[in-house]
Amino acid sequence: HAIAYYHQGDRNAAFAQFEKLYGESAAHHNLAILDIEAGNPQSANGELQKALLQSPSEETIKLAAAVSKSIR
Repeated sequence: HAIAYYHQGDRNAAFAQFEKLYGESAAHHNLAILDIEAGNPQSANGELQKALLQSPSEETIKLAAAVSKSIR
């Protein structure tokens, strides 16, 4: 459902679904993945920065570094 909400333009509902299933950091990470797929690296970077404030996975840390580097 979260992906459908995202594609309908309802980021808040998508985030809420991801957070319920996986926790806050992973919810931001997942929104970032969807942003990347949609061609929105700036938005992805913002979500990843939020994820980094939580307890990010190693994958989130690597993705955040790559996205940050790509938008410079």
